[in-house]
Amino acid sequence: MVKDNKLIFTFDSTKKARFGILPRYAKNELLIKWFELPNCFIFHNANAWEEADEVVLITCRVENPDLDMGRWTVEKLENLPIELYEMRFNMKTCLASQKKLSASAVDFPRVNESYTGRKQRFVYGTILDNIARVTGIIKFDLHAEPEWGKTKLEVGGNVQGIFDLGPGRFGSEAVFVPCEPRITSEEDDGYLIFYVHDEENG
Repeated sequence: MVKDNKLIFTFDSTKKARFGILPRYAKNELLIKWFELPNCFIFHNANAWEEADEVVLITCRVENPDLDMGRWTVEKLENLPIELYEMRFNMKTCLASQKKLSASAVDFPRVNESYTGRKQRFVYGTILDNIARVTGIIKFDLHAEPEWGKTKLEVGGNVQGIFDLGPGRFGSEAVFVPCEPRITSEEDDGYLIFYVHDEENG
């Protein structure tokens, strides 16, 4: 997948992003419905569910990514804006729309996995310094509206909380562990488990 510090695939900024959705009980690929949205690249999705005639996707969207991995570990992410988005695909009209939910840079979104494929409220993402370093964990409330015009991630609007790992500490994506199995308890009643490394003290 990686050769000479470069991914084996490339990004074509001249084309729109295309999304294909195959109905759950489709008998063959002819039933795939195709949608177009403005040009983007996606590494990680949080969740998706059906809502009336629409399929809703919560994902982290990258605009005009630089896929030269040699620069990812040293450059700040101002040149690689990664933001949380809601995308909607109408299966009847074949029209798609998207809504920005965060400032940059947030990726590796996770949810309470008891809600995978179901409509859910909370998303737990990682705050990135560069593509290789996680500096904090952020909690989004999808029932709240984003505060427009923000250029950095901070509490308010749909950002319910931020946990900063502290100077010289970098971590992993957070896995949500519910207190009770399935959906028998509140969606955010549980724990976030993630790894943290202190680069100064080992």
